[in-house]
Amino acid sequence: MAKVNRSDIKAFMRELLLEVIKEKPGLWANIRAQKARGEKPSHPNSKAYKDAVKAGKEILKKEK
Repeated sequence: MAKVNRSDIKAFMRELLLEVIKEKPGLWANIRAQKARGEKPSHPNSKAYKDAVKAGKEILKKEK
């Protein structure tokens, strides 16, 4: 069995995450659409803001 280095694993995971994100528009698509319409971002105490921060932290954890 061939050895797999960390950079290969990270590249594979990054590609996999990008595929999942492209297939199913969700939270990030909504945030970008809101920004494109010129709407203000969510207030830091709102549920939408907290969900976005949580999702961002999970993605960053998965990249490491």
